[in-house]
Amino acid sequence: MKLFSKHLFFGACIAALFLGIQDAKAQDQRYSQYYAAPARMNPALAGVFDGAFRLGLNYRTQWGANMNKAYNSASFTADGRTPIFKDDFLGFGFNAMYDRAGMAGYSVTELGFDVNYQKKLYQGRGALGKQYTQFLVAGGHVGLGQRAVNWEKLTYSEQWDPETVGYYNTNFSSGENMLAVRQNRLYPEFHAGLMWYGTFGKRRSAYGGASISHLNRPDVSLFWRAPVDTSGNSFGGPIERLPMRFTIHGGGEILLGGRGGSLSLLPGAVMMFQGPSTEINFGLSMKYQAQQYDDFAFRFGVWTRIANQFVTITDATIGMDAVIVHVGLDFNQLQFGFSYDATLSKLMAINNTRGSFEFSLFYIFPGDAKRQQGCPSFN
Repeated sequence: MKLFSKHLFFGACIAALFLGIQDAKAQDQRYSQYYAAPARMNPALAGVFDGAFRLGLNYRTQWGANMNKAYNSASFTADGRTPIFKDDFLGFGFNAMYDRAGMAGYSVTELGFDVNYQKKLYQGRGALGKQYTQFLVAGGHVGLGQRAVNWEKLTYSEQWDPETVGYYNTNFSSGENMLAVRQNRLYPEFHAGLMWYGTFGKRRSAYGGASISHLNRPDVSLFWRAPVDTSGNSFGGPIERLPMRFTIHGGGEILLGGRGGSLSLLPGAVMMFQGPSTEINFGLSMKYQAQQYDDFAFRFGVWTRIANQFVTITDATIGMDAVIVHVGLDFNQLQFGFSYDATLSKLMAINNTRGSFEFSLFYIFPGDAKRQQGCPSFN
């Protein structure tokens, strides 16, 4: 089966450059505002916030200046927590993600539920005791994913017509056996995660966690049988297992200037490993929240991403991928975030450093003040 035309091959190369992979293995979608998409990070993050219930939206667009169709990702999150027993909480959440890329509309859709148990390890004493707490959170995720592509929108080498059209003529037969491919694929998803966090006074906190995604390594292949090249030789296989993703993350908040201070620092780091791909993100944000205006906060931060860098079609190395500038605004129960990725890898010669835009929006419903416990602040 002559599966890859010049256009499809070029698209595969661009995807490899962008994802930083050494071979054509499926990878997960990414957000630069990691903690604005908690379900994508760690199921133990569901419900870890000051409030009873939270609704969130994420949107990311990239490569719009270089490709006919931009890569777009959108997510919806609904999560919360409820008291259980004397001092603990039960966290829960629902999340949905849709990602679409390229002229053929290759898409990934995921729906899932998170649940976790938030066990209190320590409670401070006195009137300010709730500002000094420690929790251990264990959570899991179960969901359903779908991958799909519109094969009819692709062009193939057999359709190349340089004399009369000078491009691809879709009136020509593609020569492909479309009975060997499928339009979409459904698969189950299972993730697990663990996190510890502690609060040590007003606007002083620390957290650390780890998660494993795709515990069942689902088959995401869109082929019924192994494809063949123009010589009739098989390559690859009809089964394509999605590699497990290992995520380690941590950070905290450090108040500057004592209890009456308005500025705080929020350092953080996220490391992800999936198959041949490695991604390391670290940075620092500054948060301004005046004591007399505690319903308003402004955040500004800069993060750096290090990832696999394309060297040849079969080789890659680790290098600087992008710098991320993030601006956030909190007002009452609303939280808004905007970030921009500026490319620093070899791709900057292609896109002139233009990377991606990302937006996030949360609305938090307040909880019962009597059972409210301190939670860490995330970037």
